[in-house]
Amino acid sequence: MDPSSTSEATLQWVRDHENWTAPLVFFLSFLESFAFISLFVPATFVLLGIGALIGAAGIGFLPSYAGAVAGAFLGDWAAFELAVWLGPKLTSTWPISRNPDLLKQTSEWFKGWGIATVFWNGPLGVDKNQAADLTVGRELRSSNCCGLR
Repeated sequence: MDPSSTSEATLQWVRDHENWTAPLVFFLSFLESFAFISLFVPATFVLLGIGALIGAAGIGFLPSYAGAVAGAFLGDWAAFELAVWLGPKLTSTWPISRNPDLLKQTSEWFKGWGIATVFWNGPLGVDKNQAADLTVGRELRSSNCCGLR
């Protein structure tokens, strides 16, 4: 099989299963929001590949984009709620238990940047994500924001 026939067969398969694009992108974006799950699910690379396939196959961009935005939003929200619910128990889990200064640094970062911390924690890596989610939950609980006490 030559590369051009493989490429065309792949693109045809993508076109045939176009209806699965938005739910798949939603699911991958949702999973990418959870610090430990994102270690095992290479969603970033898969999403980049899906983006290339969408463009090459001529599939509509907006449904996939809407799926990605909704998945990322709901995933971040669910990860935050999980961090609030688990609260101090997370300080004894890896990677925070091995890096106790990480939580302290993140607390200082939250005090300096406030709620903007929520928006900046995504691109900073797994350790910072975990600590930021925990810190935001802890800080909101201690300030009795949203009735979390």
